[in-house]
Amino acid sequence: MLLAARLRSGRTLEDVSAKTRITLKNLTAIERDELSCISSPFFYKSFVRQYAEQLNLNFSQIAQAVQAAADTMPQPLMPGQGDAPLPKTVLPPAPKRRRLRWLHSLASLMLVLVACSTLYAMWQNSRSHPGRSVSGRATSHGGGTAYIRQSSSSIGIRSERRHSSAAVQPVVREMQLSASGE
Repeated sequence: MLLAARLRSGRTLEDVSAKTRITLKNLTAIERDELSCISSPFFYKSFVRQYAEQLNLNFSQIAQAVQAAADTMPQPLMPGQGDAPLPKTVLPPAPKRRRLRWLHSLASLMLVLVACSTLYAMWQNSRSHPGRSVSGRATSHGGGTAYIRQSSSSIGIRSERRHSSAAVQPVVREMQLSASGE
């Protein structure tokens, strides 16, 4: 019946196979009623339904004949049913467990904490001493205050004193002259 409908519509098996994604082998088996070539009754019914829809046939008209043909097909055996032996499977060896895997995570966490703490301390230090330059020389902010770093070379202690701008100007000029070598 399906073969006659396909020939009337002028379609080839290749066309139907391309549209339904059913292999040529299965379509040929359906047309010839060679049910032993199809693996299960479920696939047979599904393939016939798709094939009929592709040929614009009403499947409900042939559903009883398809069900009767499917009932004659043997049900496929599941693994372990009947005399069919169970397939032997070889499992790959289990990977060795790393016991110190957590150490990498802990070290990464510690590194991030130290880096963030260092950046925070640098930021806080720059906020608490706004007039200090990076080189340690005194700077002035237009009438504001400046910090002068004094070093005691004999014991290596640094101290900071806060001065007004007017008092710092001669000291800054003196430091600039001594730094340039004049």
